[in-house]
Amino acid sequence: MLGIIKNNRSNIVMENYFYFICLESNIALLREEIKLFAPELKPSFSKKNFLTYKASQLPDYDFAFALEWGLNNDVSQESIENKLKCTQSEKIPEGAPSRAYLKIAEACQKYEINDPSLHWIEFGSAPGGASYYLCQNFHQVTGVDPAEMSPIVLNHEKFLHIKKPIQNLRPSDFDFKGYQFITSDLNLNPKQAIKEVLRCSQFFRSIQGIFMTVKIVKKDHVKHIPKFCQSFRNAGFKHIQKCQLPSHKQEFLIYASKQ
Repeated sequence: MLGIIKNNRSNIVMENYFYFICLESNIALLREEIKLFAPELKPSFSKKNFLTYKASQLPDYDFAFALEWGLNNDVSQESIENKLKCTQSEKIPEGAPSRAYLKIAEACQKYEINDPSLHWIEFGSAPGGASYYLCQNFHQVTGVDPAEMSPIVLNHEKFLHIKKPIQNLRPSDFDFKGYQFITSDLNLNPKQAIKEVLRCSQFFRSIQGIFMTVKIVKKDHVKHIPKFCQSFRNAGFKHIQKCQLPSHKQEFLIYASKQ
């Protein structure tokens, strides 16, 4: 499916087919993202989680709602099925309080965050899926959430619970100031969630990176994705990446790092 040639006023343009793989729950969000930030891509063949578009080349843009994308030089059924394997998430381990366990596990694996000496703080930690994973793999975890934590997390020797909403947090709430990583999965609108996480990140000079789950409940929020990322740059984070994880629903991940 390569090499459609168009002659437009003596200018020869080679059109290629590009594929996008996304979660079924996010097809509409991915289509909106492509329409807004890659309007030169023209819709072509689609099949459930597998979308194809025509264009001369892909734009220099990282898609928040695509698990994978690239040149579509093989449209056989076997090839499509192999590509779709990236949509499959692992099962939640027995004992893990929530699906957030998978989200933080996939994020750490993708970005190779595996130093066991790291100290983490999680905003929006209840009931404790992500905190449970972090306690199993890192040195210390503080969870911030006004809701109750699962006993398996609350009673863990590496875990500390600050039972407050993020909006009420002040530096004096933290005896320990050496946190290196933040993860956040707040049930707030994206703009407010990012604002509060970045405000609290200023409490700790040692922060190296942030995993920010951005929930997109309205299609209108898609147009603000570049602004969401820019907020982290404005706060002093040098490297901003965004991605879709297999365990996501209507959300995507921003990984902001200072190194």
